[in-house]
Amino acid sequence: MDQVHLFDNTHQPGQVLSLPLPHTAGFVFHWSPAGAFLMGSPAHDPDAKSSEQPQRMVQLSHGFWIGETPITQAQWQVVMGAAPRLYEPGEGSDELPAEGMSWQQAQLFGQRLTTLLRQSGQLADNQWIDLPTEAQWEYACRAQSSTRWYFGDDSALLVEHAWFAANSLQRKQPVKRKRANPWGLYDLYGNVAEWCRDDFYLYATAAVTDPLFVAADSVLNIARGGAFSYPAAECRSASREAIQKDNPFNEPAGLRIVLVERPG
Repeated sequence: MDQVHLFDNTHQPGQVLSLPLPHTAGFVFHWSPAGAFLMGSPAHDPDAKSSEQPQRMVQLSHGFWIGETPITQAQWQVVMGAAPRLYEPGEGSDELPAEGMSWQQAQLFGQRLTTLLRQSGQLADNQWIDLPTEAQWEYACRAQSSTRWYFGDDSALLVEHAWFAANSLQRKQPVKRKRANPWGLYDLYGNVAEWCRDDFYLYATAAVTDPLFVAADSVLNIARGGAFSYPAAECRSASREAIQKDNPFNEPAGLRIVLVERPG
């Protein structure tokens, strides 16, 4: 697919885009179309936290491409030239999600990958690799669902879709070993939490379009999806946590990237 048509509104939800890069399997994305959804946890969710409420209507006015999996250790090393902070060596290590980086390092990954893909002629100057906004992450995770998980409300089914406290052996696991969501995305729940662009904030009730919260004095950023050591209640579509930007306590935070179109 050429640069000109990357963001056509004719793409179907979940459509696949592959961007190759030397010395790696490349990067696979799935299309998330523009649309609206109820963001956050409903009042009747027994596991809802106050920071996940109130629910509000969110409109995303532009479609975007989102990574099929969290960024792996192999992908991180190709782009960054070094291992991630909590690197795990051994057989199959290339397929483990990168983990333990700061929010700033996660942002830098997107900037460097943008440069590499532009140098190879795959991206135009107004197309960027970035972290998803919190709204983009939840929208793509839900894939038009309104239940606690994209597959429904039964927590017993989570073992089919995620590595979390009940089945992970208390360690991260190779990506794409569990079932994908309806738009083809893997490991949204559990494995590693995923940094978002937003600083931590509390929801308001009013409907909003393309939300992104940035505060100059914030030391906390949002991470989504939970991690391998978290219970099912903390691995829901609406669950969110605040992690210090520099991740001084080596939280199990990784990243899932998006490809977006915006002015420089």
